Amino acid sequence: MQVGVRVKMFKMLCATEVVGVWLLFCATVNAASTVMDVNDTSTQAMAILRSLENTRMSASSFRLKGVISRFIPNGSLESKFTIEYQDGQYRVLTSSPQNAIVIFDGEKLLSYDGNDSAVINSAGTRVTTSIACDPRSIGFSTGFYSDLTLEENIAYHSGNNLSLIAKGNPGDSGQLVVVKLTDRFSQEITFVAEPRMPFRVHKYVKGIPDEEDGSILYRYVTESEFWPDNQDEWLPQKIKMYTLYGNDSVKKIDEITVAFDRPDRNVHFDGDSWTVKGLGLPFGQAVADLRIKERIGYWDGLKLTPNVPVKGMQPIAQPGRTKPFRVVFWINIAVMGAVLFVLVFRWTVLRGSHRPG
Repeated sequence: MQVGVRVKMFKMLCATEVVGVWLLFCATVNAASTVMDVNDTSTQAMAILRSLENTRMSASSFRLKGVISRFIPNGSLESKFTIEYQDGQYRVLTSSPQNAIVIFDGEKLLSYDGNDSAVINSAGTRVTTSIACDPRSIGFSTGFYSDLTLEENIAYHSGNNLSLIAKGNPGDSGQLVVVKLTDRFSQEITFVAEPRMPFRVHKYVKGIPDEEDGSILYRYVTESEFWPDNQDEWLPQKIKMYTLYGNDSVKKIDEITVAFDRPDRNVHFDGDSWTVKGLGLPFGQAVADLRIKERIGYWDGLKLTPNVPVKGMQPIAQPGRTKPFRVVFWINIAVMGAVLFVLVFRWTVLRGSHRPG
């Protein structure tokens, strides 16, 4: 079954389950104290994370633009990007410092670094030549990395020690909950989120432990700000990511901020967006499949070919040009032949009219 079909079937189940989880959560919190006993809240914690996942899984198509700013000692480095998402597939286009593209088609990763490398990789591989991420995880991920999947970021599927603390009165518009768990790598994960639709995550923390004594060496922190005039939008207006060393709550390293435009949800992308064609490769670009460690062809402007294509000998599609090159070529040959015929005919007639007799 295709990825798009699976996602659409999943969307039909999400709305009902999310409402049911919210009712269960409210009933449980009403029966408990304002701050709940962490030893009795693993079920509620899992319910919140499951609802968060379901809400993101039911996301429709959208396009999201933004700018990443990385702060360095003498200033900052900026990268502009565009993320396109549809039915579990995404494409990330980075316009600076170079035009790089990464595509996830639901099964594998395709990438072009904007220079001379175009490769296909297995899902879950980290692309190092460009930013790439599943946009459904924005706000609860430690970075824009292609190997950080939605399931990996939520982490409850293989996690343990789930707990939940509710702050404020259940149902308050400003109520947040703190969900904590330990993931399969023994990393401490913390979500500060809204326990209601659309389950927006305001803060996400991943604590990396020391392998010897288990103490936290450093924490990856992601903080999100949302559009104040749209409480239903779970994609943030701005996020800030930084690293805290040990228990130091002041010292920040590797600080990154990301400013987003408002998402465009009135979009639809054709099937070519998630294929090699969607990489925008230059003519003659070689493509390698790292899963089998082989070069699989060269881009001729329309498709991959086994041999290096020669310009002018291949049908190259161009914007606003509806006929392939070879069709236009033969039309020109026909016109030239007709002109030559007319010239020969006129020459023959004129030559005959000047004969004696």
